[in-house]
Amino acid sequence: MTQPAEPSSSGGHRGTRGSLRDPDQPLARPKVRRIADDAQLCPECSQPLKSGGLVLAKRDDDGLRACRSVWRCADRHTWWQWADRPAEALEVCQVPELFR
Repeated sequence: MTQPAEPSSSGGHRGTRGSLRDPDQPLARPKVRRIADDAQLCPECSQPLKSGGLVLAKRDDDGLRACRSVWRCADRHTWWQWADRPAEALEVCQVPELFR
């Protein structure tokens, strides 16, 4: 006759990552900042801005290379701001012809 298997020390769970989580607790969701939730408006014409990508540039105030996020509205006004400083105001892009 065979004997029933004894429960393991992990509480009957196999060695999975979720074995430490209480089964009644919901899974933790990562916090994601959605760009659509932060839709910016063009300071000149108040139309919604669309992302035009990122540009690597040297910052004058600290000498670091950092990304600028480029934004454009339907009237083709082009703005940018430092990607690591989203609270700062948009600046007029000095070279909009590079992003057509």
